[in-house]
Amino acid sequence: MGFNKEELELNGERLIFKQIELLEPIFKEIIVISPNKHLYKDKNVKVYKDILDSKGPLTGLHSGLTYSNTDYNFVIACDMPHIDQAFIFRQIEKLDNLDAYIIKNKEFYEPFHGFYNKRLVNNIEDYLRKDQSFQRFIDTISKDVSTYEQSIFTNINTPDDLHLTTTQNKNYQSFEIEKHNDASVKNTVDNIINEFPITLYLNNEKYVTLLITPNHIKQLIIGYLRSEKIIETLDDIKDITIDTNNNKAFVNLTKELDLSTHNKDLLLTSGCGVGTKFHEDLDQVITDSVSSNFTISKEDIYNASKTLNNRSGLFKLTGGVHSALFIYCKEEIYVEDIGRHNAIDKVVGYITIDNIETKNSYIFASGRISSDMLIKCAVSNIPIVISRSAPTSLAVNLANKYGITLIGFARGQKFNVYTHSFRIKR
Repeated sequence: MGFNKEELELNGERLIFKQIELLEPIFKEIIVISPNKHLYKDKNVKVYKDILDSKGPLTGLHSGLTYSNTDYNFVIACDMPHIDQAFIFRQIEKLDNLDAYIIKNKEFYEPFHGFYNKRLVNNIEDYLRKDQSFQRFIDTISKDVSTYEQSIFTNINTPDDLHLTTTQNKNYQSFEIEKHNDASVKNTVDNIINEFPITLYLNNEKYVTLLITPNHIKQLIIGYLRSEKIIETLDDIKDITIDTNNNKAFVNLTKELDLSTHNKDLLLTSGCGVGTKFHEDLDQVITDSVSSNFTISKEDIYNASKTLNNRSGLFKLTGGVHSALFIYCKEEIYVEDIGRHNAIDKVVGYITIDNIETKNSYIFASGRISSDMLIKCAVSNIPIVISRSAPTSLAVNLANKYGITLIGFARGQKFNVYTHSFRIKR
């Protein structure tokens, strides 16, 4: 991060102070292992330095267990923004006589958000004489291993992580829920995606209300206007004012706009959100075919699929968003939104604002590719459109007609090519 992560702030509040606030109602004692005791002078915590020379997180665990007055101790790092209190209580109910109660996701143990017995102090001292791997240490002790959603193990390592986490915190809310599983019922906390309405005014006249995820709003608006053929370039816009407090956005165009003409034909889309405004003849929406000899390899598709999955932070938190990954000239633009159309429009917005040349580019979307989705990509002359879901028949027909390579069901190392397969390297 370039600075001491104890001083990380999210939305104006120091992250570790927020952790302390959430943990105080659960635990009778909180211990911070840190050389910076002065940072906690107003907090009801005990602060100790490492006892051993630092050899990674095991050294911190050793110090915490040494100073603790309880058999079992919950361990967390100061750069982890997500704490699930209901999960902690469920783990407390399981505590019996094992050395540790931890989570394992895929092939790796998650050292944090785990409970450890104080008796491990001597084990750690002996282990550190020969190794310092936390993963291998866990293999040497008795443990209860379970699974849990990946989101709580997110940590902040870079300024980009900090920006993403700060943005995500505005994009979802946490609610107490009942979780039913066969005959069992548990109280827990679930993260729910925010559905944010924003009304768009064009030249001071109300035009449409979009239901969105409140990030990349400027890009979404510009991309939406270009996808709807209201603008062609950024120069068609005088200025944009976004008022999120009142759920409004004002766009002043360089030309007069006859809203009665633009609103008279509404084609209801096959996705969530508002309809897309097209003229009477769908074939009139695009006039030129996409001309590009750009090709990608199977490995490019596999890697894009992995990237889309790995970067879906908001989806992992809520399960309620679509995402889109746009790749050009070895650069990437990644966006998420409650609507799959909105995700594409955000990409189109970035393309328009940065005047990106799209001749050698491709886009990977999480949602179904319907005709309106395909048209949004065609308006920006994106030659390759990929989805991990299915296309519709009209999307295939339009892709074939307008020279777009359309790929569906791209998951793992499988995909279907529906049109213009010459852009896939053999």
